[in-house]
Amino acid sequence: MNHYETLGIDKNSTADQIKSAYKKLAVQHHPDKGGDEEKFKEISNAYGVLGDEEKRNEYNQAGDNNHRQQHHDPFAGGNPFGGGFPFGGNPFGRGFPFGGNPFGGGFQQRPPEHKKTVHRSNHEHELHISLSNAYHGIQKNIRVNFTKKCLSCFITCRNCNGNGIINRQIRNGPFIQTIRTGCDMCGGVGNIQRNSCDICKGVFFLNEVKIIELEIPRGVPSSGFTHIAKGFGEQPQEQGENTGDLILKVVVDDDPNLTRENNNLRNKPFDISFKESITGKEININLVDGLLNLNTASYFGIIQPKIDYIIKDKGMPVLESPGTFGDMIINFNVSYPTKKLSETEIELFNGLNLF
Repeated sequence: MNHYETLGIDKNSTADQIKSAYKKLAVQHHPDKGGDEEKFKEISNAYGVLGDEEKRNEYNQAGDNNHRQQHHDPFAGGNPFGGGFPFGGNPFGRGFPFGGNPFGGGFQQRPPEHKKTVHRSNHEHELHISLSNAYHGIQKNIRVNFTKKCLSCFITCRNCNGNGIINRQIRNGPFIQTIRTGCDMCGGVGNIQRNSCDICKGVFFLNEVKIIELEIPRGVPSSGFTHIAKGFGEQPQEQGENTGDLILKVVVDDDPNLTRENNNLRNKPFDISFKESITGKEININLVDGLLNLNTASYFGIIQPKIDYIIKDKGMPVLESPGTFGDMIINFNVSYPTKKLSETEIELFNGLNLF
């Protein structure tokens, strides 16, 4: 049977048709799939000739028998330089001292080499919470959907030992040239897909849903709080790869009434009149968990404009020191009268002995 018959094609077949026929037969007869190893070698040898344009032209011109004789082992049947071996037969005995014919054609498997561990990419996600959530603490259940490649569907390619590369040898007289090429069997990836799989039922992918239970403590800072969910990032594409992680960055959103300054909270400024700055005014101060009502005169005395007034322990919980709190900061915009005082009003005002 000649090479064309081996691949089930005719002499007019295109390069793509030759490659397609080879791949179909190689998968069918591959030893890893229960095929005959000798048949697989015959198919590979046929493609090694017909898959190379120069070799194919030479084969077409010489014919099958002549081509095989021209490319026969130069040491088969005696001394290639004329006459028998001087000592009779093969001086190396049966086979060669290092195993196999050093001038043999075809291709050889690339020796296994150590592969570096591949770490898949991490994914990042911002998780937004309110100031109230940061004040009280909260548990978040985060649903993560995975579409994972089914690694059970793939087996190591025996044609290249999982390296994706083979060493192809070309003989030119007594000289041998070794060329590294991608493995035709696995397409250079090092593994072959099974025809059936009990894990994914032949769809090659697995869908999984996992829940991350994230406990966010009281007093979490507005930014910079990070939680790493191991194994929830990019999933492996090949056997032996490490899964990436999911990095969750907790971000506390701004509050319409309060500004956070580390562990302290600042209210919006209160507007009061000049008279109220002296006699007092009832005000409602926004807290995270409610309102605080107080009289400015009773609590602070006479109010000075643009001065920060402190209410102790009404700020945020301190993450590093449970049970302690920051402070509440407020200040005032004082509106002064524009009228001109009479002498009597000035005397009355001076008589108050406020200064």
